[in-house]
Amino acid sequence: MEPSLSIAARTALASGVVTLGMAGLTVAFHGGMRWRARQLEEQIQELAGQFALYLTGAVATARLREFSTAVPGEAFWGALQRFGDNIGGDEWSWLSRQLGALRHLRDERGRLERGPAWRREMAARRLGMIDDPDAREALNAALDHATPEVRLRALLSLARLQDRPGLEWLLAHPQALEGVAPSVALAVLKRFGSDFKVEMRALLTGPRLTGRLVVAAAEVLGVWRDVEARPSLERLLQAGDLEERVAAARALGNLGASESSAMLAAALSDTAWQVRAQAARSLGRLSDADAVPRLAQATSDMAWWVRRNASYSLAALGTPGVAALHRIAAAHRDRYASEMAVEALQALEWELDSPGGIGRVG
Repeated sequence: MEPSLSIAARTALASGVVTLGMAGLTVAFHGGMRWRARQLEEQIQELAGQFALYLTGAVATARLREFSTAVPGEAFWGALQRFGDNIGGDEWSWLSRQLGALRHLRDERGRLERGPAWRREMAARRLGMIDDPDAREALNAALDHATPEVRLRALLSLARLQDRPGLEWLLAHPQALEGVAPSVALAVLKRFGSDFKVEMRALLTGPRLTGRLVVAAAEVLGVWRDVEARPSLERLLQAGDLEERVAAARALGNLGASESSAMLAAALSDTAWQVRAQAARSLGRLSDADAVPRLAQATSDMAWWVRRNASYSLAALGTPGVAALHRIAAAHRDRYASEMAVEALQALEWELDSPGGIGRVG
């Protein structure tokens, strides 16, 4: 009688064979993935190199277009993103004109119109990598019917392209930014560029808008140090809602215009501690010694952030401010003010010993 395996042994053997087979398939799969990743990276590097050679005149336009069309879409967009991070201005515009009619752009325009949301978002991002009239048209068309996520991505791309119709759509639909984080709203307006200062100022002076768009406009005008926006920012500091007043106080500090010192000093009496804290901080950036008495008063504010910002601003105002801090530190009438004054003076000593120290603490 021939020996035979038991049921348990046969089961164990079959399980082992299956396990080995699965292991082999896994190894083969990961090996294939690594090979494809290496191949894609080589294609990206080669095409990015072709872009560079084209701009030096070493590659003809027909050859560039032929090479770009031949590579897969992933390689084309990967090379464009990598190369586009290092160029701008006329070079970017010139390269865009040569690539605008390629199939890769047609494919992305089609995907922007239909398909799952994640793929439409990707298409909106990719179309912003190249300055092509048809890409701009497709991105603008998506604003009216896309999901909020796709719309935001399209707006970011149009902002990168500094597209006026895209900005005009946003100004007509301010609610489009209501659901996004303040930093994202600021990024959108900032990307459109300082050529649109007039439009940003109009948000503060035209028909009364409120909300995220006005806050972002105030912030970006401060970042651009647009001194012509100062009167509008001062009005917003007086009459805006909480977020608008905070943004206006921060923007006025970024402008660095001493003419705003009195308005910021008045904001130290605002009902909201957030506004008082930002006004105190901004006063330290204006180099106006007249602000010292009001800042010294603010070191006794009930809010910790106001006391802190007032003390550090006094330290930033030089001899008059430092003298005020010494008086506050020695007075002991208000323990919290005294402790904060001591901290600011210690940070100032650190700054003398290690330049940049007070900036790291502040």
